[in-house]
Amino acid sequence: MSKHSQIPQNVGSERGQAVKSFGYDSDEDYASLDETEMLEELDLRRNERTLLVTRMAKGKTSHRAENRLASLNEQIFKLCQRLGISSSPEAQIQPSGTEEYIAPRGARELPKPANDLKRKRATSRKSPVRQARKKATTQASNKHNSNKKELYDMLVEHDPIKARAQMGELRTLDAFEAQDWASQKKQLNIAKKTDPAIDKHRYKKDMELLSKARVAFGKSNWTVDGANWKIKGLLSPLMPYQFAAAGWMLTREKQNPQAPSGILADSVGLGKTIQTLACIIGNPPSAEDIANKCKTTLVVAPANTVRVWLDELSKHTDNLHYGKYHSTRQNRMHAHDIERMDVVVVSYNKLIEELADKNFIKELDTTKKGQEPLTKSERDRLVRRESKEIFKPSYYRVILDEAHTIKNHLTRSSHACRALKSRYRWALTATPIHNNLEELFPYFNFIGIPKSDNLAMFKKEFGLGRKNNKDNGKFHQTVKDMTMKRSIQTIFLGKAIFDIPNTHPLPNYIIRLSAEEQLIYRRVEGILREEFNKKLKRKEVITVTILHQFREKALRLRMATAHPFLLESMMWDTFTPSHLISLERDLAKLRKEQNQPFLSQTQRWCATALQNCSEHMATSETPVEPNGSYASTPFDMESQISYIKKLKMTKDSICVVCSRPVANPGKNICLHVACYGCMMKHVQKDIKESECPKCGVKIDMTYFLETVTTNGDHDHKHTGQGQVRKSPKGCHELGDDANGFQPLGNPRNAYFLDMADKSDQMLLAPSAKTTAVRDIILEWQKSNPDDKIIVFTQWVVAGRILGRILQQEKIKFLYLFGGMLQGDKEDQLRDFREDPSIKVMVASLMCAGQSLNLQCANRIIMIDLWWHEGLETQAFGRVFRYGQKKETYYVRILAENTIDFRLLGKQEDKRNVIKKAVTEFDSTKIEVTFEDVASLFGRLVTDEKGNKMIEADYHEDDDDINNNEGDGDSDNLDTDTEDPELP
Repeated sequence: MSKHSQIPQNVGSERGQAVKSFGYDSDEDYASLDETEMLEELDLRRNERTLLVTRMAKGKTSHRAENRLASLNEQIFKLCQRLGISSSPEAQIQPSGTEEYIAPRGARELPKPANDLKRKRATSRKSPVRQARKKATTQASNKHNSNKKELYDMLVEHDPIKARAQMGELRTLDAFEAQDWASQKKQLNIAKKTDPAIDKHRYKKDMELLSKARVAFGKSNWTVDGANWKIKGLLSPLMPYQFAAAGWMLTREKQNPQAPSGILADSVGLGKTIQTLACIIGNPPSAEDIANKCKTTLVVAPANTVRVWLDELSKHTDNLHYGKYHSTRQNRMHAHDIERMDVVVVSYNKLIEELADKNFIKELDTTKKGQEPLTKSERDRLVRRESKEIFKPSYYRVILDEAHTIKNHLTRSSHACRALKSRYRWALTATPIHNNLEELFPYFNFIGIPKSDNLAMFKKEFGLGRKNNKDNGKFHQTVKDMTMKRSIQTIFLGKAIFDIPNTHPLPNYIIRLSAEEQLIYRRVEGILREEFNKKLKRKEVITVTILHQFREKALRLRMATAHPFLLESMMWDTFTPSHLISLERDLAKLRKEQNQPFLSQTQRWCATALQNCSEHMATSETPVEPNGSYASTPFDMESQISYIKKLKMTKDSICVVCSRPVANPGKNICLHVACYGCMMKHVQKDIKESECPKCGVKIDMTYFLETVTTNGDHDHKHTGQGQVRKSPKGCHELGDDANGFQPLGNPRNAYFLDMADKSDQMLLAPSAKTTAVRDIILEWQKSNPDDKIIVFTQWVVAGRILGRILQQEKIKFLYLFGGMLQGDKEDQLRDFREDPSIKVMVASLMCAGQSLNLQCANRIIMIDLWWHEGLETQAFGRVFRYGQKKETYYVRILAENTIDFRLLGKQEDKRNVIKKAVTEFDSTKIEVTFEDVASLFGRLVTDEKGNKMIEADYHEDDDDINNNEGDGDSDNLDTDTEDPELP
C-alpha cells in the first residue's frame, strides 16, 4: 500500500498528531529516500495540508491542528528544497517515468499507474524505518497475546486428566545421592547436560527459585536429601517444586510484612496442603508477636476437609499446638483459647454462624447519596465488633482452603473471610474463577491488594470493564506477582514434577433410554416445554425470575435420565389426573406390545457402549453374569402411577397444605383434610386468624385435633430432608451399606422406592443408567478385582437405588452423602481406605467432590453431568493426585437424545465464555439469558411472524415411542439434590 492511501481519517482533528507515524519528519529520514519516495511523501503532506486548510475555513480548528499545519508547511518546504521545485500548493510535480499531472486539491488519493504503484509499494516495504515499526508492532502484539494466555493459565483450571493422558511416559528426575546443596546442584547440572531436551532458560529460572527458597527458609532450617528437601519441624520431605513454592510463600511474607500475601493455585493433587504447612513452620511468629497475642494461624476449610487438615497436621508436624474450633455450649472456645494455639481449623459453615447479622452487613455496604463508602479496615472492624468469638483475635495468618468458596462477594462466606483480621492471608484453590474476572475481587480484597476496598474501586483501579480488550499491564502484573500456579504439565528442572501413573478418560458411555423411560422422559419434557411455550405465545415478559424458575425446572429432565423414580415429586406437584391416566395407559400399552425383560430391551445400546469402552475397560471375553435379578425385571411403574392418580382423584386423601397423601390426617370444620404436621406449621404464624388454604374458612384447631388419626404408613413430615438412617449391627435393611448407613433425603421424594421395598407386587423398576453402572462395576471387578470405584451421583434416591443394586450383586459398598454427621463421614472414609473388602463408594459430588484424598480408589463413574465441568474435574482429582500408585479410569454416562447432550454443549460454551472474559479483561457479570434457558428444553425457533417457540431438537424416528406433549404448569420444585449450583 502506498503512503497516499494511508491518509488518516482524523486529519486535522484533535487526534491529528497520530499522522506523524505515517511519514518521515526529520532530515535524516529524507536522506534515506530516493526521488520517487520523496515525491510520494510530498504528495501526502500537500493533501493533508489541503484538508486541514479546508476544515479550518469551516471553523473546525484547534490548537493542535494549527501546530500540525505549521509542521506540514515546514516539511513541504524542506522536501521541495531537496527536489528543487516550488513549495507553493499550485506547483506541478512530474515524477520520473510518468506523465505530468497536478495534485488535485483535497484529494485523498493521488492517481498512479498500476505498475508504478506496485514498484513503489515494494520499495516502501524495504524502508528500514517501516520495517522497524512493523517489528515493534508485531512484538507488542505477541507480548499482549502471551500475557492473555499466561493470565488464562493462572486463573482457569485445565483438565489434568486429559493433560496426563496426552503426556504419555513421564520423564522425571532420576534418584541420586546428595547431602548438601553443592552436590545436589552438581547432580542436577549433570542431568541437564545429558538431556538435550531440557529448556536451559526455564531450567535457570527454576534454579533461581530454589536459591530464593533456601534464603527464605534460612540456612539452618533446611537440609538436602537427594533431590528432595527436608525442613526443620516438617516430618515429610518436600519435592523440588514444593520447596520452591513454599519458599515463594515465605518470600512474600518476609520481604515486607505489610505487603499482601497471595494465591496458591496449584492443580488438584499437587500438594497445596504440605506446601502451606512448610510456610507455617518456616515463618513462625516472633517473641513480640506472641507477647501481642498474634501467634495463631487460622485455617478455614469446607466442613468435610477439617478432619483432613487435622490429619495432615498430625502426619507432617510434631511441634505445633493445633485443634478444631468448637462453639458448642459444652466445649466452647473463647478468644483467649484461640490465641494460645499455633493452628486452629474451622469450617466455612461455622465461620458463617459466628458472623454478624446479614442486615447489619447490608446496612454497612449501603452507601447513601453524598456519602463516601467505608474503607476496608473500618468496615471489617465494625463487622468483627458485631461478630462472635472467632472474629475477636488478631491472627498471625489466615489460610482459606478451597478459596473459590468466597468468589461471590455477596455471600456470607465471602463477607466472613474478608472480615478476619490477620497479618498474612493466603488463598488455596485450583480454580480461582468460574465465570468472570469480577470473581477476583474477593481475593484481592481478602489478601489486601491496595485499591480493592470495594468492587467499583477494584474495577476502576485495574481497568476491568465490559469488553475492555486492551493490554492491561497493571492487572496482569498484579495477578502474576500474587499467584503461584503449576499443573501436571509443569516442567520443573527440565523434568515432570512427579511421577504418576497414566490416566484413561474413557469415551462417554452413551446409552439409550428404554422405551418406557423414553415415554416418561418425553412426557415430562413435553409438559415443561409446553409451559414455556404458553408464556411465549401469550407474549408474557420473560423476567429474570421466570428464567431462574425454568432453569431450576431443567433439573427434572436431569432426574428423568437417571431413574423415573426421581420424578415422584413432580408427579405429585405437576401432573394432573389426566396426565397420569394418559401415562398409565401408554405404559400398559407399551408393556403389552414389548413383553420382554428390561435387559433384552437394552442389549443394543449396552453392547455398543461396552464396545466403545472395551479397550480401556479391559472387558473380558466371557460375559459377566449378574447375581441379582435387577436388569431382568420388567419395567413396571404402573402401580406407583396408579397410586398417585387415585389419591389425586380422591380429594379426602390429599392434604390441602402440602398437596400430598395425608399423614396423621385431621379435618377442619369445612371438612377439608390436612396432615397434622402440615396444619401445625400452617397455623403457627397466626393461630387466631389462620384460614383453610383450600376454601378460606377459619380453622378450628379444637375440632381439627379431635379428628386427627395416627397413620404411620407414610408420615413424610417428621423426618428431616438430610436424614441418614443407621441400622443396628446385624440388622441391615434393604439398601444399607456395609456399615448399616443409608441416606434418606427428603421422604416426600422416596415413597415410590418405599413402595417397591415393602410390596412383592411393586418391584424396583430398572433404568438404563443404573443398569449401565452395574455393568461397568461388574466388568471392572472381574478384570481388576483389587481396584476400588467411586460412583458420583447428584440425587439421593439414585444413590439409594444403586445401593440396592450393589446389595443384590453382593458387592460391599459405602455411602458418603451430605446428611451424615461429620464423625460418620470420617468413619466411612477411613473404612473405604483401609478395608480391602469394600470395593465401591456411592457419593454425592458436593460431599466428596473436593478436598478429600481418595488415592485408595482409581476408578470413577459419573452418572450425572454437572453444569460446570470444573466441578467434575475436582471430583476426578480425588483419585488422580500425588500418591496415586495405579492407573486411573474415568467414565461419564450420557443418555442419548436427552438433556445430557445439551449440557455437554453448555459446558463447552462455559469454557469459551470464561476464556473470553479473561483474555478481554471483561469483569461483566454473566447473566442468564433467555436463549440459554430455552436451549435446555429443545431448539428455539422463530416463525414467519417473528414468534418464538421451543421445539424438540431430535427426530421422533430416533425414539421407540411417540412424544405426546402435555399441558400444565409445574411448581413447588423439590429436587432433593445435593448440588445447589445451577447453570
